[in-house]
Amino acid sequence: MSTPERLALVAVLVYSIVLTARHVNTPQKLFELCGRDFHEPAAKGSCLCRAGDFCMCTPGLAADVILELEDSPGSGVRGVVFVVRGDGRGLAMIGGFVKVGESVEAAVRREALEETGLELTSVRQWCLFSDAKRDPRGHTAAMVHVARATGVPRAADDAKAIRVVPLDQLQQQLPRFAFDHGSIVAAYMDQHHPPAGQPHPRTLVSPSSGSAAAAAAAAAACLRTRPVAG
Repeated sequence: MSTPERLALVAVLVYSIVLTARHVNTPQKLFELCGRDFHEPAAKGSCLCRAGDFCMCTPGLAADVILELEDSPGSGVRGVVFVVRGDGRGLAMIGGFVKVGESVEAAVRREALEETGLELTSVRQWCLFSDAKRDPRGHTAAMVHVARATGVPRAADDAKAIRVVPLDQLQQQLPRFAFDHGSIVAAYMDQHHPPAGQPHPRTLVSPSSGSAAAAAAAAAACLRTRPVAG
């Protein structure tokens, strides 16, 4: 083996050792840097690392939307669009995680288009839900919006199917929802579409989240401090 070949082999070996050392040390390094960001050691969140050994772990940020469907702009809401989850948990609001560099409003419009094929004609922020136990998969804070659209929704992306629930049905009894979405939808109905003379008529079918009370409390706070005309 010639001298240049020996030097090249040594260089490759050194480079491999460096990469291996970085891979082995990263988990412990991340834990030390991000440990201060966890309120509970067993909590699950999202970790972001940048240059200069800067790491931060925070709850995931989701942009969700209660999508009111109209036949034409200004004709009145005939129902609310939900996605049917493929994991059997029930219905869910349209939405997903906000991408880095994306506003929550832009994320809502993107998710609505990806999951239903609908372009929103209006959208506004409504309420933030951030209870640590609202999603068993990890701590997720959801900025819930109220929006409107026209057209025929069609399931796409990760939505198994689409279901449009009429307002009068939501005013009487809610179908089964995933996580705390049922409590969120109930609070939305209280504020935007309450039946005449019946302030709290809705019952929740098979609530699937232990954080339903926390969701109801968060929604009540939104109702007190951020009234929105229906």
